[in-house]
Amino acid sequence: MFQKILIIYKPVDKCIDKLHYIINILKERKVDIKVLSVDDVVKIDETPDLVIGIGGDGTILKISSAFQNKSPITLPIPCGRRMIFYERFDNGELANILNRVFNGDFRIESLRRINVEFSNKVYTVLNEALLLSTDRGRVTGFEVRIESISRTYNYGFDGDGVMVGGAPGSTAYNLTVGGSIVDPGVESIFITPLNPMDRSLTQITVPLISYVTLSSRGRTELYLDGEKVANVPPHQVVSIYPCHYKLRIIRISGKNIIRDIYERRRFEIK
Repeated sequence: MFQKILIIYKPVDKCIDKLHYIINILKERKVDIKVLSVDDVVKIDETPDLVIGIGGDGTILKISSAFQNKSPITLPIPCGRRMIFYERFDNGELANILNRVFNGDFRIESLRRINVEFSNKVYTVLNEALLLSTDRGRVTGFEVRIESISRTYNYGFDGDGVMVGGAPGSTAYNLTVGGSIVDPGVESIFITPLNPMDRSLTQITVPLISYVTLSSRGRTELYLDGEKVANVPPHQVVSIYPCHYKLRIIRISGKNIIRDIYERRRFEIK
C-alpha cells in the first residue's frame, strides 16, 4: 500500500530512539525510506506515499508547511511536549500500529487549511496567520474586511494584532489569548483580535468559504504557524481564504481534540 516513506523527526534523544525502532520495522517491509530532521525541512516537491511525523505539534506544522500544494497521508507518532494533533500510545504499540497502517486498518481525518496571500506569494497554513504590531510597546490600528456568504462587512480596532485561522488552529495560540475552541469538523474561519482597546471586541467565526483581508495603519509583522515570513508596511493587505488541500492524518483508535484539551486541563467530559 505504501512504498515511498518519508520520516520527519524531532532531533531529541527519545524521538531518535523511536526513529531507529521504526526504521528497523520498515526495512523488513523493503520499502523506500527517506529521513529528515524537522530542522532541515523546507518545501518538498515530491509526494511520498506516507509521511511519518515523530515529534509534537511543531513537527506537524512543519509537515504542513513543507507540502504547500499537496495532501500526503501523515502518521503522527507522539514524541513532544504539545500533542494536540496526536493520538496517545505507548512505544510497545508501535509495531502493531505500523502493521495496521500497512494493512489499511485505519481511518483518515482531514484537517482543513487556509491560504494566506501577501506580496504575490501564497502560503498554506494549518493553525493561524498572525499580523502583529512591530512596536511591541505601542498599539496600532487594524482593519478587517470579511466577504461572507450573505454579506460583506468591515470593522477596525486598536490593539496589538489580529489572528486568523481555520478550526484546527483554534486550539493553539488562539486559545491562549482567550479565543474559543472550534470543533475540527466545523468548516470555518476565526478572526481573533489581540489585546484590543475595546474589550467588548471578541473572536468572530465565519463560514470557511469567506474571504478575509487584514491591514494596519502601522508597521506590522506577518507570522504563519509561528514562523515570521514578512514585514508588512502600513496599509498593505494580507488576504486569507480556504485551501483546497487538506492535511490528511491517520487515526487508529479515534481522536477527540476537544476532549483531550479538557482532560489536559483536568476537567472531565462524559
